Amino acid sequence: MTSLNFSRPKVIRVFMLAASLLLASLLVTYFVGEHALASHRRIAAIRSLLSHLEVFISTLKDAETGQRGYLLTGDERFLEPYRRSLATAHDEMATLRAAAASGELPAERVDAMVQLAEEKLEELGKTVQMRQDGEGDRALARVRSGFGRLVMDKIRVEVGGLATAKEAELRAALNYAESAVTIRTLTFIGTSVLNLAFLGWACRRITREMVIRETAELENVRQKELLATSLSSIGDGVILTDVNGGITFLNPEAERLTGWKSAEASGKYLPEVFRIINETSREAVENPVEKVLRLGTTVGLANHTILISRGGGETAIDDSAAPIRQPGGPLFGVVLVFRDFTAQRKAEEDRTRLAAIVEFSSDAIFSENLEGVIQTWNAGAERMFGYSAAETIGKSTSLLIPEECRVDEAQLMEKIRTGQPLIQFETVRLAKGSRRIPVMINVSPHRDHDGQIVGASEILHDITEILAARQTLARGKEELEGLVEERTTRLTEMVTELQQLSYAITHDMRAPLRAMSMFAQLLIEKSLNGNRPKDELNYCRRILTGANRLDLLIRDALNYSQAVLRELPLEPIDLSGLLHGLIETYPNLNPDVADITIEGRVPWVFGNESLLTECFSNLLGNAVKFVAPGVRPKVRVWGEVSEEWARIWIQDNGIGIDPRAHPRLFGMFQKLESGYEGTGIGLAIVRKVVERMGGKVGVESVPEQGSRFWVELRICPTDTRS
Repeated sequence: MTSLNFSRPKVIRVFMLAASLLLASLLVTYFVGEHALASHRRIAAIRSLLSHLEVFISTLKDAETGQRGYLLTGDERFLEPYRRSLATAHDEMATLRAAAASGELPAERVDAMVQLAEEKLEELGKTVQMRQDGEGDRALARVRSGFGRLVMDKIRVEVGGLATAKEAELRAALNYAESAVTIRTLTFIGTSVLNLAFLGWACRRITREMVIRETAELENVRQKELLATSLSSIGDGVILTDVNGGITFLNPEAERLTGWKSAEASGKYLPEVFRIINETSREAVENPVEKVLRLGTTVGLANHTILISRGGGETAIDDSAAPIRQPGGPLFGVVLVFRDFTAQRKAEEDRTRLAAIVEFSSDAIFSENLEGVIQTWNAGAERMFGYSAAETIGKSTSLLIPEECRVDEAQLMEKIRTGQPLIQFETVRLAKGSRRIPVMINVSPHRDHDGQIVGASEILHDITEILAARQTLARGKEELEGLVEERTTRLTEMVTELQQLSYAITHDMRAPLRAMSMFAQLLIEKSLNGNRPKDELNYCRRILTGANRLDLLIRDALNYSQAVLRELPLEPIDLSGLLHGLIETYPNLNPDVADITIEGRVPWVFGNESLLTECFSNLLGNAVKFVAPGVRPKVRVWGEVSEEWARIWIQDNGIGIDPRAHPRLFGMFQKLESGYEGTGIGLAIVRKVVERMGGKVGVESVPEQGSRFWVELRICPTDTRS
């Protein structure tokens, strides 16, 4: 007993010394941590400025690239990145001016840089305006003068100088932060060594209490098991960490939200498992456990925090973190409690949105209890009825109901009480001063948390203008129908006359052309037999060629007119047989002329045989015709089948088509290559006949890489084929 009394003061003094050292280390760590945080904020600010400088110079380069592209090509599409770059450049200049005003950057250098940038942007704008005014050569001459490059070089020098200075500041801040971490580490090591000495001295005293502690440990294990069971059964996510922020436990809800199993996460630092960002800025949010360890108090997350799961999923959460310690004892861990806030946030947003809709709706919206007493009254109701909310809330809805409608209102409320389905209906309501308003009413019941009906809401729309429009519309039905019938008859007559005129013109035009061709051929034969001058022979051949070309144009125009005007029935067509027949009968598709391969079985489709013949003879003819000189045409044909449609592809090895010409390729008289025969009507006929059969046509092509035309038609079911 005496020995125990003698040693107790020593234990207290040693303990106080160790506690003082621990407190000193905590204070040093705290202040070093504060300086480190300030240093990191400084580092972040410097990096942000460096980023803005990089974006600024990059934006000017993009603007210059857009300008050069437009000056060289005149293509307006180059102006889009140029204009975006102008807007971004002005934003970045404003940011750099703000940094200069706050002392983050030297004002003189920023002003000089901004002035140079404005000169550069002015130079870009002038050259673009010159190009738009038709002075492209003058604009290019201004660019070649080197003035813009000289200004850009000066800007680079200024930006480089600012960046170099800020990079030096960044290195200094990084060194300072590293020193702070070193000091904190050394402080912990020194304190740990002293505490270990204290622990060695105290070990023999603790040994005597082992039996008691073993008993307490068993109780502690039981309590831990009870705690683990409790934590596993609650609906919120729970994560436990040690004093270093290392994870020791995740409950099932935390596993679900983070995507980590407790065993996998054990020992990892919290930021590896619990990744949180701000929903708006997408910046990382401070680790709550580190904040608790630093402050030693309970902390909560800011609003709009997003948890990123292991698989990349995002969940809106709210949480709190609290220190774990014995009463009056040191902190030995942190408990983090968080929950999925998605449903609550959506509910809040829905409530806010609904409240805004109700408040600012142009319709009158109010609610009432089952006794017909008004509970709420929106601004639309004030405008419609002339009563303020103060004049109506707490009053009976009979204030708004004409005498002749009150029986109907009583029946309506009875339907609401019994939960019967309601429909919208038209009626009359009374505004202030007994003014009658025709309205359309929608009524819906209100239910409490138990699902019991406790009232109703009414939405009233003023239908005065609708009723007036109905009356006007009723008076004009007969007149409109008569006018439509008269105009339809006139249009039908005009179309018939135009069809007859078109046929007569094209038919009669071919007669003199045949005569021209015949006499030109006779002159050629006579010239050959009579040794006529070569000039006369050449003239006759040109006349014959022109007449034949005009005759082809007339025939194509006739085909186009027939494709537009003829009423032809659609029926099941064996497209594979039709394609093979074209290749066998058309001389320009003969195997001696071209290699045409039909791969697989092309499906049956709904169509018209004459229209399909017109379509695919044009497409195959073009595939064979439009090849480079000396190249043998090679054409592939195949079909792709979906649930209701068949797409037939025709691929060639021809000269290809510039993508800029694709939009006008299927128009009338769009002859893109002057070196090849044709009237420019063939693809227009293809488009028209395919559309007449309810299908689509398109192309995929680039110059010198051939073309892939496709025709999409409705597929023919097996049971409809003959």
